[in-house]
Amino acid sequence: MKRLKIGLDRLKPSDLLAKAIDVETKLTGNPVFSNPVPALADLAAASTELEIRITASNMGDRSAIARRKEQEKEVRYILRKLGSYVQLTSENDSDILSSGFELSKTPVPLTSLSRPAALKAMRSDMEGRVNLTWAVVRGSNQYVVEVSSQDPINQTADWIHTAYTSRSNHQIDNLQPGKYYWFRVRALGASGMSPYSDPAMVMAA
Repeated sequence: MKRLKIGLDRLKPSDLLAKAIDVETKLTGNPVFSNPVPALADLAAASTELEIRITASNMGDRSAIARRKEQEKEVRYILRKLGSYVQLTSENDSDILSSGFELSKTPVPLTSLSRPAALKAMRSDMEGRVNLTWAVVRGSNQYVVEVSSQDPINQTADWIHTAYTSRSNHQIDNLQPGKYYWFRVRALGASGMSPYSDPAMVMAA
């Protein structure tokens, strides 16, 4: 069974009120939750007071807004308590959904890393220096940068590890000016290694 999602902190006052009313409505007479804690009467009273304070704060009066915020805290407190009660009482996901609360999303584990995209190799103003950039790969914590002086269209091209980096950019120095180089990158992470990126070519300055 999934966990119940509370998700109240970012709700606007009017949305918080709507949530409280929805939970009260769906718990009222619900046979799965015969003895809600706190009592639904407490939630109804807190919701009614919140509605009054929302209306009073609409003109922008600071003291009225402060009172509304205090009542928001009270409604959130009651809803969180009811959420705990619902979670403990429910036997399945359908029970939770019948209460007016939502289900938390199940994280989807990364099964593989995608190949680094948008690899660019750019000449710099410094002799023998090339700057590389590529798109961040979700789930990676490190990248392997490789260089070759042979066109990779030739399957026997030699690739040499030139760097390990945690960034999505790298600077390579001491290249031979006027010579063409090819670069490729692969990502490393908890789920393993990605395929290599498409190669990028540039002539060193």
